[in-house]
Amino acid sequence: MTKSKIIGILVAVLIIHLIIAHISSKDARPMMKIGEVSRWNLREVFLGADLSHYATMPEHEVPFEFFELNQVSFVISWVIILLLIFFAYKVSKNLQAIPGRLQAFAEIIVEMFDELTRATLGKKQSRKYLALIFSLFVFICLSNWIGIIPSIWHIVDKEVIIDIKSGEHLDINAHKELKKEWQEYNQKNKKLIFAKYITDVYNKRNNKNYAVEYHTFLPEWMTLEEPTQDLNTTLGLGLMVFVIVMFSAIKKHKIIGVFKELSNPFIVMLPLNIIGEIGKVISHSFRLFGNIKGGAIIMIVISYLISNVFLPIGLFGFFGIFVGTIQAFVFSMLALVYIAVWIAGDEEEHTEHKA
Repeated sequence: MTKSKIIGILVAVLIIHLIIAHISSKDARPMMKIGEVSRWNLREVFLGADLSHYATMPEHEVPFEFFELNQVSFVISWVIILLLIFFAYKVSKNLQAIPGRLQAFAEIIVEMFDELTRATLGKKQSRKYLALIFSLFVFICLSNWIGIIPSIWHIVDKEVIIDIKSGEHLDINAHKELKKEWQEYNQKNKKLIFAKYITDVYNKRNNKNYAVEYHTFLPEWMTLEEPTQDLNTTLGLGLMVFVIVMFSAIKKHKIIGVFKELSNPFIVMLPLNIIGEIGKVISHSFRLFGNIKGGAIIMIVISYLISNVFLPIGLFGFFGIFVGTIQAFVFSMLALVYIAVWIAGDEEEHTEHKA
């Protein structure tokens, strides 16, 4: 790729961000609640269960629902999986001795992880776990990167004023009048977003109980948000690695051998070592979740602090691309190390036996 093409791409990205920033600067919505997500309840979707009474219950009293799915995490995860399947198909369809750009790019990444797994597990075992480590890295990396693409339908939506007591929506003319009053108020007083003006000023002056809602034109599950912001996703990946590690350990050492290893150096250490193995799942999952969620929260806070005057492109690049790539690499390398702890020595044993 020539230097002029790279400069052109960077300029195009900058222009797109500035256009979106100009639109978002007119945004008068309240700041979103951190951690607020929309969920599908499979019992409600497929079995027709009536769960409407949950809406009137205090949040701490709502029972745990095992069959609930985070809409965004579920949909975006499958979008990424399908993209990876399509990419793998395109690369493997026409393999050539002299690779093209796409094949060369794929080969560079695969070779890098092939060398890492071979250096850690040895030649005999590396190919068994290469696909797992490589897939973990690519999936998590794309999951972390996808959040840097701005979701334009977060900005373009329909503003509605609702009377909480009656549940009725105000008509267009009444809505416009309230908008004019809000603009006049902001010219003379401290600036407030429209939703805050309605709840804190207009309702008190006129003894009303109005609230402002924003109805998106497209479904909420089409939001381009990192699946790794959801602890369920990272915990699921951590549990998958834990199960594979334990399966590999049992395959090599048998169940008795695993307990013997966990009993080292003394039998009294068995409970602590078991807790340590379980603790790896928690640390493995929470490290990824915390870094990605923390970056997303920082971006939200900074965007509202600067009133969305511009999008902090550098921070998007840092948290989305740099930190996202590093965390994907750390997660996959830790998975490799956990496996190596239990199956290390096969290569050396095989070499000694052969000699």
